[in-house]
Amino acid sequence: MDEFGKADEYDAASNPLAGREPVILLGRGGSGTRLLSQLALSNGVFLGNALNASFDSVEWVETLYDLVRHPLSSALRRTHMTSRLDNPVGRVVLPAAYLACGLDLARMEDDEPYIHNAVTWAYQIDMVLAAWRAMSSPERRLQLRYEEVCAAPAKAQRQLSDFLGGVAATAGSPAIDCSRIGDTRIDARAERVRAICGRLAGELGYEF
Repeated sequence: MDEFGKADEYDAASNPLAGREPVILLGRGGSGTRLLSQLALSNGVFLGNALNASFDSVEWVETLYDLVRHPLSSALRRTHMTSRLDNPVGRVVLPAAYLACGLDLARMEDDEPYIHNAVTWAYQIDMVLAAWRAMSSPERRLQLRYEEVCAAPAKAQRQLSDFLGGVAATAGSPAIDCSRIGDTRIDARAERVRAICGRLAGELGYEF
C-alpha cells in the first residue's frame, strides 16, 4: 500500500474501519474533492481497489461518473464537466441546474462559463445540503471547508480522525498545491455569483 492507500488488493483485516458503517463523502466536482479523498485515505477510509490520479475509484466508472469550496472561487476557476455543454454529463446537469435556479434556459448558451459554474455549484450543493439536513444526528456529520483544509491540512486530518472514532492516521496529511487554491477577490462578476449562490453559501458559513 502506498502513501495514499492505493493497493492491488484490499486487506480488510488490517483496516480498523473495516466492518464499520460507511463513510459518505459529499462535494461538488471541482470544489476540492481530490483533497477530501486524500484526507480520507490518510485516515484509513477504503475508497476502492483501483484509484486514478484524482483519487476516484475507477471501479465505479461504468456504473456512475462521479468538501465544500467558496462559490466565487469555484465559479471563477476552470469549468467542471457538469457545467460544460460539450460534455454529455454537462448537457444533462446544466439545463437542470438552470431550471432549479429559476434562470432562463434561453440564455444558457450565451452565458459566460463562470455563470455555468455558479449555477451548477448551487444545484449540486443544494442536493448535498438536503442530504446533510436529512441526517438527524449532528454528531454524525462533519463539514470540512476547502479553504480551512488548505490552511491547516494536519488539523483537518485530526478532525476527520476524531470523527471516525479516533482511528490512527495511516499516512501524513496531504500536501497542498497552492496553485489550485484560487481566491475570492471581488470583481464585477461577484454580484452575479452572489445572486445565484448567496443563500446556500450563507448556510455553509461563507460570506461575499
